[in-house]
Amino acid sequence: MERETKKIKLPVTKGEVEIKTYITGRELREINSIFLSEVNVDSEGKTDKINGSITEKAENKAFEVIVVSMTVDEVLDLPVRDYNIVVKEVDKVQTGMSAEKKTK
Repeated sequence: MERETKKIKLPVTKGEVEIKTYITGRELREINSIFLSEVNVDSEGKTDKINGSITEKAENKAFEVIVVSMTVDEVLDLPVRDYNIVVKEVDKVQTGMSAEKKTK
């Protein structure tokens, strides 16, 4: 099934990036599993400290799942202003905020 996408203009490079407008529960689990695979919970419900590199791995997975028109490396190589726009839009899709706006 073809999924709806949207294009976002990038101010510095003057290019655009195409992203999915929503992700599935399965895709969200793929992203979240990166965190869950690295966290240990003891019998009292306390967790270990989370290694900062886990956040980067999860963000890269989100780029892989949501960004249609660029590879993860291409996103990472964008100028920081363009990169921050992509991160913001990917976060909206990942949290469901992008799809919620369409349904209201």
